Amino acid sequence: MAIINSTSAFVPDIGNALNAAGGSVDVYEALEYFSPNANIKAFAKYKPTEYEGDFPNQYNQWHSKDMTCQINVKLASTLSELKNMFENNDIGWTFKYWDVSTTYPYRLGDFRGYKSDAKSCISGIEHPASIGVTSSVGNTIGVTALYREQDEYELKFSDIQGNAYISTMDNWFFGVVYYTSKNSTLKIRTMDIPITSNLNDTVTIPVTISDTGTLYAYPVLSQIAYSTTATILNTGTYITPVPHSSKISIEIIENTPFSIKFNTGESYFTLSNGSVQVTASYYIKGTQAGNISGKWWYTAIDEDGMPLGASVEDPVGSKTIYYINGEKDETFTGTKIYIAGTGAAAFAGIRVEFRSTQTGGSFGGNVFTQK
Repeated sequence: MAIINSTSAFVPDIGNALNAAGGSVDVYEALEYFSPNANIKAFAKYKPTEYEGDFPNQYNQWHSKDMTCQINVKLASTLSELKNMFENNDIGWTFKYWDVSTTYPYRLGDFRGYKSDAKSCISGIEHPASIGVTSSVGNTIGVTALYREQDEYELKFSDIQGNAYISTMDNWFFGVVYYTSKNSTLKIRTMDIPITSNLNDTVTIPVTISDTGTLYAYPVLSQIAYSTTATILNTGTYITPVPHSSKISIEIIENTPFSIKFNTGESYFTLSNGSVQVTASYYIKGTQAGNISGKWWYTAIDEDGMPLGASVEDPVGSKTIYYINGEKDETFTGTKIYIAGTGAAAFAGIRVEFRSTQTGGSFGGNVFTQK
């Protein structure tokens, strides 16, 4: 970090300070100090400003002529406009360079008090890479704005005025504009507390199992609060990207409260007079207690596992498998039943499946052991 004081606001000291902070100026060409090569930090309170007069007056002119503190603030009146800012890498919060004139000259003295690593009060955005959901309600994703203390050489949101829309930016609300890979409708949700009232604000996004896939979000500051999800902005209000933020991607994954593994080696079948009876062994591992309903189905197969006939449902009908927060083994012995294909020369075993009537999923395995 470097702060240019009254004794170093000259050539080449200013140029050296700019280059040390990411600039690429010729330190002996003072005009370059006011060009994009200088990489001037927008949130430095004291920096060159487009302001009338040949002599610096840092107590007034740091606001610049339009009171935006020489910062390019991008305002969006629709959610799609905000999305386009991010997608086009044009979110604003950059220093506004200008062409020198007799009315608005360049002044080396404007660099007095310039902080070469000045930043906004929002130091970053924190969010999970993925989240597991388990039901149609009650799931949320948290996106957090991380705050930092600023010093007297850095601009606060309350310093940036410019017009009626941003004159109270220190009382705007942190939030996100978002959509999912399954639903392209843009939505907005914010905190209900202004950014100056809290530290490390977290906005929560409600999601359900139907949202599994990818959630995309854009961090924003909103002129008004949207503490419940909205799909349009209130008329006459604005949002702006969070300084130096970027598009967020979060994977939404369905949590399975249990898993079932078929114990092929411990399962077997008997064949007598064309009728088959299967004993199926399986291992259950759960993260919570619950149950799943379904039916057992059987298919005659060859040694490669290829079906030799139509699948047959066990006449026992619907069965409920109970799982626990833990592990257990279970065995099910089915009804003696005729299964097409068991008389074929290629017959080698039985494909056993438990097909859920709740989720449509299934588990099972090939049983080649005959007793």
